Amino acid sequence: MILLGGLLSFFILVLVHEAGHFYIARYFGVKVLRFSIGFGPSIFKIKDKLDTEYVLSIIPLGGYVNMLQKNDEQHPNHPDCFENKSLIARFLIVLAGPLANLILASIIFTAIFMFGQSLPRPVLGDISLGTIAYDIGLKEKDVIVSVGDNVTTSWQDVNRELLQYIGEGSYRIPIDVYKYTNDYDLSDFFREFDSGNYNDLSNIPNITRVYVPVEDWLVSSRDIDEENPLEKAGIVPFLPEVTTIINQVVDGSAADIGGLISGDKFLMIDGIEVDSWETLQSFIFNNPDKQVDILVQKASGEQENVSLIIGSQSTSDGQTRGILGIIPIISDFPDEFVLSQRYSIFSAFARSIMHMWDLTYLTFDSIRKMFLREVSVDHISGPITIFQIAGSSLSIGFISFLNFLAFFSLSLAIVNLLPIPILDGGHLLLFTIEGIIGREVNESIKRYLLFAGVTILLLLTSLAIFNDVWRILG
Repeated sequence: MILLGGLLSFFILVLVHEAGHFYIARYFGVKVLRFSIGFGPSIFKIKDKLDTEYVLSIIPLGGYVNMLQKNDEQHPNHPDCFENKSLIARFLIVLAGPLANLILASIIFTAIFMFGQSLPRPVLGDISLGTIAYDIGLKEKDVIVSVGDNVTTSWQDVNRELLQYIGEGSYRIPIDVYKYTNDYDLSDFFREFDSGNYNDLSNIPNITRVYVPVEDWLVSSRDIDEENPLEKAGIVPFLPEVTTIINQVVDGSAADIGGLISGDKFLMIDGIEVDSWETLQSFIFNNPDKQVDILVQKASGEQENVSLIIGSQSTSDGQTRGILGIIPIISDFPDEFVLSQRYSIFSAFARSIMHMWDLTYLTFDSIRKMFLREVSVDHISGPITIFQIAGSSLSIGFISFLNFLAFFSLSLAIVNLLPIPILDGGHLLLFTIEGIIGREVNESIKRYLLFAGVTILLLLTSLAIFNDVWRILG
C-alpha cells in the first residue's frame, strides 16, 4: 500500500505539473521535444504527429518538459525555440507548472468540502490521573471550543491551530473548554454551537479558559511523530469503548486453535480480572508463548474455561510480543460527536481557498522558523517519508488520500515557486529582473546562479533523504 500510494501520488502530481508547462508552451508555439514522467532509463515511450516524445521513466520522483532551445545544434535559433518567445510568454510557460498544482489542490479541496466529510468533534477522552489535564480540572467529554482565540469545531481545527506554536521556546497556549455536565446534553450544545448562537464565546455556558504549556516543540527532535503539547498534557480525543467481547477470530490464530469464538467475553485470564481491553491487551503482549487459562462468558450467558497458548510475533524493533488473533467489538461512536460538513459548490470553493491560504501561511512560517533555527531542519522530509504518508492515507480511505494529494500538490507548488535558481521560482525571478532592466540577465551570472541553485537543491535533497533514513534506523 505504501508503494502504491507513493507511486500514484507522484505520478498524478508530476503529470499535472508538467502538463501545465507543456500545454502553455504549445499554446505559445514553443516546440516541445520530450514530455517525461520520471527520470533515468525509459520504460515506455511514444511520439505524436508533432514529433514530441512522451516518456515514462523508471525513477518516478519528478519529470520534465524538454523544449527546443536556441542553441540546439539541429535547429539553431529556431523561431519556435523557448528563448525566442516574448518575456510574458516565457513567464507564463514557467508559471504554468506550479499554477497547475494549485488548481489541482483547489479542485480536490473543493470536492471534499462539497461532497462532504465527517470529522470528530474536539471532545476530550479519558483524562489520566497525574497529567496536566487532570491537574487543571479537565474531564472526559469536555469540549475544546477555541485554541489561541480561534474557534475550533473539530480535532482537525485543533491540530491546525497548534501548528502555529511549533518552535515556541516556552509558552502557555490559551484554550477555551466547555465543561460537560449531565444537566446539558452535548447534542444540544453542538446544535447551539453550529447554529452560530455562540459566535461570541463569552456566551457559552460553563466555559473555562485553561493554559497548556509548550516548550521547544519540534525544535531539535527528528521524530515527526513527537507528541504535541496537548498530548503531552494528557489531553486526548474521545474514543469509543473497546469492549472485551470478541467480534472476529483470525483463522489459524492462537485464539482459533484454543477454541475461542465470536461473542465470547473475557472475564479472567490466568486469575487476573479482565476489566478492560487495555488490561487484556497488556497481558497478551507481555506473555508470548505462554499457556494460560481463560474464563469467558459465552453469548448464551454461560461461563466456560479455555486453556490455550498465546502466540508470538516479532516487532520492527526486534522485540517479541504476544498475539491472540482476535478483533474486539468496538462501541459505536456517538453521532453527536461527529461533525458532518457539506457545502454548496461556491461555499466549498471559498473554503478551499481559505484552507489553502492557511496551509500556505503555515508552510512559509515553518520555513521562516527553520531559517531562524526555531525549528530543526531535521524535520525536512524526503521521498521515503512522503511514500509512507501517501500509503498510510490510502489505507485509511479515499477521502484521506485525496486530502494528502491536495496538500502535497499545494506543497509542490509552493516549493517550486521559491526563488531558487533551477526551480520555477528562480526562473520567474530572472524573468522579473529582465522585465525591470529591459534586457536578459548576463549568461555568466545565470551560470553562477544555476550552480548555486543546483548546490542548494542537492544539499536539501541529501538532508531530506538522510532524515528519512535516520527515522527508519532510529
